Amino acid sequence: MAPVARALLDLQRTAGNKAVTTLATRRVPVQRANAVVSKSGMVGDIPGPQVNDAADVRLAIERLMHLNSITMPGYDAIAEVLRQHDAEVAALPKAEQAAARKKPVDVASLAPLVAALVRNAEGSINPGVAQWQLGVQIGAPVGPGLDNVPSDVEMLARALQFEGLATNVTADAASHLPAVLEGLADLKNRILTGVRPEGPRLPGGLAAAGSGDYSKVTASLDGADRVPEETVLDWANLLSKTARVAPAETPGSTITKAQICQQIAANRANIPNRPGVGLAFSKPVAPYHQGISYTRSKELLRAGAEPRPASLTEGSDSRTAANNAAWDELLTEGSAGSGNSYDSQLMTVGRGFGVQGGQGAAVLNAFFSADASAKSALLHVGFTVEGTTAVVVDTEHQVVLRGDAALKYITLNKAIYSQLANTAESPAHIDKMSDAQFGVMRDNAAKIPQEVFDGGTYVEPAQKPSKAVPKPGPPRSVTITAPWNVDVMRFAVHLKHAAGGITWNRMITEGTGSDGRGDINKLAGLILPHLPPHSAYGAGQLWGGEENRMLEWGEHLVGKQLSKIAKLPDAATVPAGTRYFAVTGGFKVWSAGVSLASE
Repeated sequence: MAPVARALLDLQRTAGNKAVTTLATRRVPVQRANAVVSKSGMVGDIPGPQVNDAADVRLAIERLMHLNSITMPGYDAIAEVLRQHDAEVAALPKAEQAAARKKPVDVASLAPLVAALVRNAEGSINPGVAQWQLGVQIGAPVGPGLDNVPSDVEMLARALQFEGLATNVTADAASHLPAVLEGLADLKNRILTGVRPEGPRLPGGLAAAGSGDYSKVTASLDGADRVPEETVLDWANLLSKTARVAPAETPGSTITKAQICQQIAANRANIPNRPGVGLAFSKPVAPYHQGISYTRSKELLRAGAEPRPASLTEGSDSRTAANNAAWDELLTEGSAGSGNSYDSQLMTVGRGFGVQGGQGAAVLNAFFSADASAKSALLHVGFTVEGTTAVVVDTEHQVVLRGDAALKYITLNKAIYSQLANTAESPAHIDKMSDAQFGVMRDNAAKIPQEVFDGGTYVEPAQKPSKAVPKPGPPRSVTITAPWNVDVMRFAVHLKHAAGGITWNRMITEGTGSDGRGDINKLAGLILPHLPPHSAYGAGQLWGGEENRMLEWGEHLVGKQLSKIAKLPDAATVPAGTRYFAVTGGFKVWSAGVSLASE
């Protein structure tokens, strides 16, 4: 065991046993006891191919021990499970060892780990962990149901704010403890998941904390240089005023715009870069530009790393099934905290919601409206949305930017994208972020007419006269003889999500086959002309590039039906209507006359 870990356990015995005992005996309602601890795996009570890899389990118990979230007997029990696992692997022939190492540890043997994950999700900390992880001294444990000495709470609030946590502290003293408890839960989750390095990260004189000189800590945290968090969070209003914008804590003095901007810049500098948040390209190729890219892996998402939106359950069983299918389809677009800034949308969040196009802004607006502390976390680093408009602080020029100017300003800002991912994927906030995303989906891509999943006669909405169509004809009706194949429906969901101008009305009226079911060929035909580059090839069409993503849609429905990879034939021999898709190693063919109608 590492010396620092043993020292922490000694501190627990002298200073933190009350807190640990209280946590161990309290019944805590938790939706799931799992955590992502590496780029490709997680640990907890959800068994699966990406869950409880021995290396991830070992990593988790070390981090949980440093947080005093696992008991010493629990640590020893899991260590013995891992020792036996290693011994069983070592006893196998060498040719079999690599595969055996990847075999998940039996979840039935990991009860102490699951209990520790539950304990770690609670917003509590003892003096030893506060000293080691935050570099501050508190006199007693802080957490739900404990004494929570006000001076300890205040010290933790100031320390957590340096990391973009506990940002919903206001002048009302009653707000401090809830903000600190939420911030502590987030801090412990960040350390457990490897997002935040262990040990104090506070700047300047706070580095002396490790030596036990806490006078410097207090002076730095409470000094005149620090703008109160409540003032910082009001930057959108205050920065529109004159140079001196807010009263300071010292009577008769004021805070300047420069001080607010300096504090926001310092906040950004203190946000640890979330693993995976980085530049999208080594060298961008048109139509893309260099930007930030972050998402969780599809494997982790399929393994259940994130909760499902509660609002998926709605009305009839068939509507609920359609909602779930739509949500699963967009898993390929990203995770709760995904963000990128390298395409024409300038900023895309979550499962592929473009901010410039409006849906991404609607997601963030709904998220922030439902979760005030999540909004505060992003305000802390100078970013928010107002309706459908992105708003950000240009700290160098001390101005507020809006719209495209704001999005372009943060194109390469790892701190803001890290803070968004940290917040959206935190256990304290992820449910609301998931609900916000599906809420926007439900009004757009997942606004699936009932006839699609139940069958029946669909009548298109009456068209209003316009300059393009001064005298619209009568509404068309389409008889859907049987519910669309679920993969065809998912393909249509993705089509609608990717191309907002393609409506469900058009997909039904133009994408229903002669057999009364969804026709994948007709649906694909709606989007292929809009996915460059495409060109004529003999009597057919040749596509290369972005449309290859389309081959994943609807559980790879189109890709499964295409031919095996082959060489491109002579253009003179291409039958009319044939489509060729450029893929790695050659081309795949969608032969003329093949409808790929649903079954």
